[in-house]
Amino acid sequence: MPNLGQVGSADLLYKPIDVGGKLEWTVYVRRPDWTAMQVYIARTGEPKRLKVANALISDHQGHYPDATEVVVPVLSLGADAAVDQE
Repeated sequence: MPNLGQVGSADLLYKPIDVGGKLEWTVYVRRPDWTAMQVYIARTGEPKRLKVANALISDHQGHYPDATEVVVPVLSLGADAAVDQE
C-alpha cells in the first residue's frame, strides 16, 4: 500500500465520491509516468478520505506549501450523471 513517502515526485489528485448523500474525496498520487495510485493511511491501512473541502485544501497545502490554488472536483448534479458511491 503506497503512502506519499514511497512514491517520490508525484502530483496529488482528489476524486469526489458520494457517501450517503455527502461529498467526500479519496486521494490519489499521479506519478511521473502518469499512473495513479490510491493513497492509504499507514497506521490503519484504510484509503485516505477527506470529508470536507477545508480538509482537502489543508492536506494539499501541507504537501505543497507554496501552492496558491488547488482544484476541488465535484460531482455532476445532472440526473444522468455517473456517480461513484460508497
